[in-house]
Parts: sequence; structure tokens; C-alpha cells
Amino acid sequence: MAVPTGLRTLDAMGQLRHYPVGFTITSIDDDGQGKLWIAGQGKLAHFDPANGQYTLFQIDRSNPFGKGGGQVSDVLVTRSGDVWVTAGGVGACKLDPRSGRFTSYHPPHSGDKKIFYSRDVVALCETNDGAIWMATNIGGIFRVDPKTADVSTFTVHNGLPDNHIVALTTDQMGMLWLATNDKLCRLDPLTRQLRVFDEHDGLLGQSFTGACTSAPTGELAFGCTNGLVVFRPSDMASNTFVPPVYITRVRVQDSTRLFPTQPLTLSYRDNVISFDFVGLNYIAPEKNQYTYQLEGVNSGWVNCGTQRSATYSFLAPGTYVFRVKASNNDGLYNQQGASIQLTVLPPWWRAPWAYILYAILAALVVWALVRYRSRQLRKANQLLERNVALRTEEVIRQKLEIETQRNNLADTLTELRDTQHQLIQREKLASLGELTAGIAHEIQNPLNFVNNFSDLSVDVVTELEDEQKRQQRDADLENELLDTLKQNLQKISHHGNRASSIVQGMLEHSRMGSGERYPVDLNALVDEYIRLAYYGQRVRNPLFTCALVQKLQPDLGKVDLVGQDISRVLLNLFNNAFYAVNQRLKQANDDFKPTVTVQTRIVDKAVEIQVSDNGTGISDTMQQKIFQPFFTTKPSGEGTGLGLSLSYDIIKAHGGSLTVESREGEGCTFIIRLPNGG
Repeated sequence: MAVPTGLRTLDAMGQLRHYPVGFTITSIDDDGQGKLWIAGQGKLAHFDPANGQYTLFQIDRSNPFGKGGGQVSDVLVTRSGDVWVTAGGVGACKLDPRSGRFTSYHPPHSGDKKIFYSRDVVALCETNDGAIWMATNIGGIFRVDPKTADVSTFTVHNGLPDNHIVALTTDQMGMLWLATNDKLCRLDPLTRQLRVFDEHDGLLGQSFTGACTSAPTGELAFGCTNGLVVFRPSDMASNTFVPPVYITRVRVQDSTRLFPTQPLTLSYRDNVISFDFVGLNYIAPEKNQYTYQLEGVNSGWVNCGTQRSATYSFLAPGTYVFRVKASNNDGLYNQQGASIQLTVLPPWWRAPWAYILYAILAALVVWALVRYRSRQLRKANQLLERNVALRTEEVIRQKLEIETQRNNLADTLTELRDTQHQLIQREKLASLGELTAGIAHEIQNPLNFVNNFSDLSVDVVTELEDEQKRQQRDADLENELLDTLKQNLQKISHHGNRASSIVQGMLEHSRMGSGERYPVDLNALVDEYIRLAYYGQRVRNPLFTCALVQKLQPDLGKVDLVGQDISRVLLNLFNNAFYAVNQRLKQANDDFKPTVTVQTRIVDKAVEIQVSDNGTGISDTMQQKIFQPFFTTKPSGEGTGLGLSLSYDIIKAHGGSLTVESREGEGCTFIIRLPNGG
């Protein structure tokens, strides 16, 4: 027997011997070889009755499984000889008798391993499959497989009435029996099927304590505050009655239909419908469980527990089937259940005949429009014929006059031709210049590509036609010619789009006018468009990142500007800066950090905006041409060369200046200076 200070034995002669252990004993178990394992305050001991000696094993509360080790609540010796103990604040751990070290089976509370809710394990139990089951104060029970170290839990989410488990044991059939505060549970460790016993099953215990045991004759005993609950598990037969299920009532708005069997048809105005149902099991009927589904609304079954009704509102027009299943008090379900079909009619404006009417009305409208248009065309043709006849008569009359004056007009015609030639030459000279040269140069390249690939495509088509006329055609050659033709057409489209982009840039360049000026918060405009430009770059290149530095003078105030034009200038400068740092990033090492800086300040009664980057920079030669139309530092096809030219003209129109400062390979700064106040 165990006493607070150790063990005492009573031999056949009635002699009592005491074996002090040095700590208070809280749990004891037999190892099946005549020796005892006893546990107490943070310690475990192996007692050999033959020599009366203890072998102590100190539970390390700081290593390997953390601080907090305290009172040992249970010790278990498994059939394989392993020794398991539970210590407050530590949880369950297994002893290796050879090394004297303990292995914790309580993973850390982090990430997806948060599977335990308490380290306070109060009881241990071994099932027939060799698994160790552990009961906790607030975490339900969990299972440890000693072979694989896999851990799984069983909590209120799996059907337990409470996560606070006070006692745990097994019966002769291998079933787990556990007690909560006021309920007794039986769990099949293999199928995880749970049955809960309470006062409805004849349970008289008011509140269970932590005491439980199993007798050799098969009975189980659980201690409670008002006595002892003793029973034989083999007598606890399950209820095998499958309860019939009925839909007892359907309520639609203010009407009620009892025990409906025929399909229901509802108006679209009947937007609230309730179903009442029942499962006829009279053994503890308050424990009957229900689950239902409305096909077309619920994707799966809805478990409503003991509730016997379901309500739906605002069902869309269509056909639905309501199904319900019920279980008896032991959770045995009638899988067939009961069902009823209902149809919600659409409103009149969504009825089939309404759609036919809509189609007829649409056809009448189209017919009326066609008829009206035909009449208008006939009237226009008649008017045109009359005008043509009158014009013909006039032309004939003029022809006669011209024939009589032909000789007199010969000299005049020669003079007019000379004048026309001079006007044409003068117009051409007026159109020549830097802009015309840029246009010709930029457009000529894509047009040359278009012409070249067009000629190549004609040759490919000719060769393809010749191949098709042969009696023995080469399919591989034809596919190769078709692929070549497809590539040529793609290149023609690419260079055609390039020419179109140049023309569009010209039109935008020429569209700039003197818009209306109004006070603009320049700092807000700069902040908005640097972010727009950055997010635009991120959309085109998701991997692109860049540091944005804004040095905006707080008291800058508002400046009279044409906001749309200045925003176009800012967007162009920001896009060029992001392009420059991205190009350098492709060439630089991993230490390079792309940075774009924008600064606003007041200098000499003028507002100054500086846009700087640490990109590739611009050479001195290119800086002299950077604001010329159609000049660009980008590769062919990536820019039209009109952005900076257009920006330069916009700033000039505001009475300001746009300059550039740059060192090749280090970065570039564009400086906008605008008069403050206009």
C-alpha cells in the first residue's frame, strides 16, 4: 500500500514494513514482473520488493520539453514494458530506463502543429492496438502511436460533450470509457464512434471525480460526489431501431400544410418557407439528431442537432427538393429519410410567354426601323437623281462654253501650272524641317519592314501554290511555308503597329493647346502620379521593385497650372526614370537598389520639381538632342521619341523651363521650373 511518505507491506505473518521514498506518492502501477513504478512530486521511482530498494528517475522540468513540471497525476506501464507518466504543466512523456531520459509527446503551440489545448494530462490508458490515450483538463483526449509518434486529438469538435476529462479507462472489449463533469462516454478507438450517457440513460451520478477502476469480472466503477457508479459494459446495448422520418408541417407565409406528400407549387411572393420534421424514436427522444438539405441551395447536409425545423427565405424561381434524415438516441441514422419537392414559380415578367412577347416587340421595333430607313433612302435617291440631272445639264452647257474658250485658255493654263508648281514647292519647304525629318526617319523603318516582309510573303505564297499543284505534295514543306507566312504576317502587324504608334504620338504632340489654368496642389499631383507610374510598371513587370523617395516642401501651396498637361509631363518623366533604373538593374550586381527621387521646392519665386534616378544616365552628346522630336535613347520599338519633346513644349507653354543633368552610368535628374502663380 502507498502512504504519503512511501510504501508499506504486510506479509503473511502480519508484520508491517515501511519503505520510505522521500516524496509524496500520487500514482502506482505494477510492471507485471513483481516490481512497482511509483510517481510523485516531479519524480518517478522503480521499487524492487525483493531488496526494498528504489531506483529514482528525476523528471527534468526545463529540458527537453520546457519548464513547469509539477505533480505527477498518473503512471502507466504498457504491455510492451514502456513507462509513461504525466506531470502538471509538462504533459505526457515516456521514460527510457536505460538512459533515464524522458521524451515529451506535446508539440509546441505554433503553426499547423497546434493540436493540443492543454499540457495538463490527468490520466493515461493503453488500448488493444498499443496506442496510448491521454485525458486532459481542457483539451479533450489525444492518442499517441508509440511506433510512429503520430498524435491525434478527439475534442468537442468530434462530438465530446466537454473538453474537461476527469477519468479514463478501458473495458475487456477494448472500448475507451471516459468521464466528464456530468456525463459518461464510450469511444471505439478504431472507428472513433462515440456514445454519450447521461441522466436520460439512467445515469445517477451528479459530478464525477478522477477515480475509476475496472474489476477482473468486467465491471467498471467511476467515483462521483454522491457515490459510486458501477456497471457492466457488456450490458450497455446500443439502440438498433431505425426511426422513421416524417415531414410534419410546411409553413408558407401565413398558410400551413400538415403532413404534405404531394409536390408543392409556390408563388414568387411566397418568400419565407419553413419545414417541421420528426424522427419517431421513443427511447430518450430528446437525444434524436437531425440533418437536412435543400437541393439547389445547400451544397451539403446541414446538421441541426436536436432542432426539428428548418427555414428558408427569398428562394429564386426553380425546382427544389427538401430532404431530412433523423437518428435515434445512439446516433443510428435513417439514411433514406423523408423528402418533398417544391417549385417556386417565376413572376409574370419572367414567365416563358413574357419572353415570347419581348421577342415579338423587339422584332416589331427592328421592322419599324428598317421600314423607316428604307423610306429615307428612297427619298434620298430621288433627290440625288434630280440633282444629277440638273448637274448634267449644267455640265453640258459649261462644256460648250469651254470648247469655245479652249484656245484662249492655253496661255492661262501654262501660267497656272507654273504658279501651282511654285505653291507646291513653297508648301513643301514650309513643311520641311526637323519634325518632318523625324517623321520620315521614324516611319520609313517600319514601312520598309512591312514592304520587305510583304514581298517575302508573296514569294512564299507563290512557292506554296507551286507545291500544291504537284501530284506528290510535301506536307512538311507546306507546313513550313505556312509557318513562314504566319511569321511574316506577325512581323508586318508588329511594324504596322509601330508606325501607327508614331503617328498617334504626333497627333498627341500637335493636340497640345492652351488649356484653362486653375490652382493645383502640386505636391498631391506629384504623389499621385509617381504612384500611378510605379503601379503601371508593376503591372507590366510584376518582378520590378524600386524605392520611391519623396522630398516635398510642405508649404508649397497651390500653383496655377493646366493640371492635365502637367500630369502628362510628370507621368512621362516618372516612366522614363523607372525604365532607366530597370535597365541598370538588368546589368548591375545584386547590391544595386533601384531608387527614384522626386523633390519639390520654391527657388527664387519659382516652383521647382526635380525627378532623379540612379539608372543608366545620359551621355553629353545625347543630352543636346534629348528634347528633339523623335529622338530616343531606347531600343527600336520601345519608344517613339515624342514624350520629352511634348513635355518640353508643355513646360514652355506655362512660361517655365525643362532641363536635364546627368552623368552616364550614375543617373539622371530632370528639373522643371515653373513661375509661381502662373
